[in-house]
Amino acid sequence: MKISKLAQIIIVSAISTVATAKTAIFYPIDIVAQDNQFPSTPAAISNHGQVPGDLMVWSPEEQINFGLNPKDISPDGRIILFERGIMKDGEYTALEMPSDGMNFGAEAMSDDGKVRIGVNYGNAYNLWTESDGYLPEYERMVAVSGNGKYLLSEHNITNLDTGSVTAVEGVSRVSSKNVNSLGIVVGRHDGLAFMWQNGVMTEIGGLVPDGYAKAYSLTESGTVIVGQSDPNDPDPSQTRAFQNNPEAFVISEAFIWDATKGLRSLEEMLVSDYNVDLQGWRLANATAISADGSHIAGVGMDADGNLGRWMVRLVDECSELSW
Repeated sequence: MKISKLAQIIIVSAISTVATAKTAIFYPIDIVAQDNQFPSTPAAISNHGQVPGDLMVWSPEEQINFGLNPKDISPDGRIILFERGIMKDGEYTALEMPSDGMNFGAEAMSDDGKVRIGVNYGNAYNLWTESDGYLPEYERMVAVSGNGKYLLSEHNITNLDTGSVTAVEGVSRVSSKNVNSLGIVVGRHDGLAFMWQNGVMTEIGGLVPDGYAKAYSLTESGTVIVGQSDPNDPDPSQTRAFQNNPEAFVISEAFIWDATKGLRSLEEMLVSDYNVDLQGWRLANATAISADGSHIAGVGMDADGNLGRWMVRLVDECSELSW
């Protein structure tokens, strides 16, 4: 499989423009008009704003339809992982399946594609590495760090360099979601968002007292975390979301966290700090942030009450934001 020359340029090139002021642009990706459907949740996003999912890689510059469902993308956009294949610099190669008849469906990868985790089939491997091939002894993984050093399951973090397995422990009911190259884990425990590193649990909390919240994604430095929290509306029945689609879920609220300003509503931050026009959208969750912190993607509801995916470019392509 080959893609267009323009698409290769967008995927391969690094854009060197550096932002000189706080700027941000909000982009609706797509909508699902049917009441009984929910849009696919963005699981990854590159430093250039490329979002894989729903048979394509979407970006503000170009939407590339592959006819296959992309699962993950490298920060520079040069490597795209599919369930049964991998694309590097525009060249698609089918994944070599296990020789013993077992299965493997790729779900996520390290930045260089040399460590890949798979979905939890009944007759399948959960891990492949370039150095050791398919490894049968590993449990179902939910994330792999960008440098390929850390594997994350719902309750444990594995250091592939040392082989050590450490429990991600909180008060109770820990559900881990993502890990970066520093071994920082984010997720939910006791119904609230958390950050964990080297045995130390830091509670991020939620936007509503005693409400549910979950962290989904973090930057490579661990300085910015995004996720979702319970509704921040005192009376959800008065919101546009309820009025346009009263049978839909009670819409949650996307959050953003950093060590300086703490936990904030992403909608409120975009409007107050960046003067962003959200075009009437409600941001229900933020499920992916790029490694450098320049792009965030998630799911929300548009002004007509339709559910869909969105992306926000916080700065023109540049190094990680200084919060």
